[in-house]
Amino acid sequence: MSSLHIHHVSKVYPNGKKAISDANVEINSGEFVVFVGPSGCGKSTLLRMIAGLESISEGDILLEETRINDTEPADRNIAMVFQNYALYPHMTVYKNLAYGLINRKVSKEEIKKRVNAAAEMLQLSEYLNNKPHELSGGQRQRVAMGRAIVREPKLFLFDEPLSNLDAKLRNVMRMEIKALQRRLKTTSIYVTHDQVEAMTMADKIVIINAGQIEQVGTPDEIYNNPRNLFVATFMGSPAMNILQANIHGHQLFLAENASITTNFQLERYYNDDMYKQHNTYKRIYLGVRPESISLTTEAVADHPLQIPVWVEAVEDLGPHLIAHCLIGNQKLLVLSRNKNIRDGSHAFAQFEHHSLYLFDQNNELNITSQLQQI
Repeated sequence: MSSLHIHHVSKVYPNGKKAISDANVEINSGEFVVFVGPSGCGKSTLLRMIAGLESISEGDILLEETRINDTEPADRNIAMVFQNYALYPHMTVYKNLAYGLINRKVSKEEIKKRVNAAAEMLQLSEYLNNKPHELSGGQRQRVAMGRAIVREPKLFLFDEPLSNLDAKLRNVMRMEIKALQRRLKTTSIYVTHDQVEAMTMADKIVIINAGQIEQVGTPDEIYNNPRNLFVATFMGSPAMNILQANIHGHQLFLAENASITTNFQLERYYNDDMYKQHNTYKRIYLGVRPESISLTTEAVADHPLQIPVWVEAVEDLGPHLIAHCLIGNQKLLVLSRNKNIRDGSHAFAQFEHHSLYLFDQNNELNITSQLQQI
């Protein structure tokens, strides 16, 4: 098992475009780490720098404490699995698996041993004489993984390997890749734009946006303590609701005649010179996840975190429904099991204090913990 250290790594193209800016990540031996972010954020560029397929403009990458910035890709002992499989169409599965070992002058006996072991592990033994066009998408992906496995690398890199598969097969392959990594205990980095893949597969998640690392943490840390507004809205399905709120005392006004009374020490936020001078409302972002909201047709007596909503539309998904609601002109998405909620009706949304998040409207940082009641 091998550790990987990314220290102040940046990538700037000749035209001045910065793809990655001052990236710092520590990856421990045996970890399964997922780089996740929207398309074009720089996650694949960072992966390619680790593989040696992109040059590094600044910083260092260390594999097992050895600087590999200038090491040739073939000499890094890193195996990469691409989204298009990159199989040789004229070769059998066996030859595709063995190709890299043949080039490295590995003995025939050792090649046979490794290929057969990988084929058995990936349920490919009966397809060793087939060619790629005779395989399903999932089987071709297994061959691509097998080709990486037989190399016995220090590090596995996966560049959106499931993006060409249908949804059902993606779910199956997602679990297979994770189970395989646990079995092999090889340090792995997996790139995806799919936050569900990130949450279900990762030991550690690295969230990237516009070339910047926004947050690094376990799935639980990322989900329950997002560092900022981007992380909060990117991770979670459906996405976290973000509402603009005006602060007055301990109340958050979400619309005219629509407010909730919180236990947050909001004076820490609004008690600054601007507030003292103008003695007016101050804005803040209120975040709440759709699954953390209750929805009722009647008001709940004496509930301090209750607000009237208008139900625009309802999507019935069987065990639960998604209600598209309005608070004034602000949209609120609710995941509810209350099948009495109807389109075009009034309802009441109840929040729990522990499920509320507060974000600074200027820098968009999560300030919830700073405002908790002591």
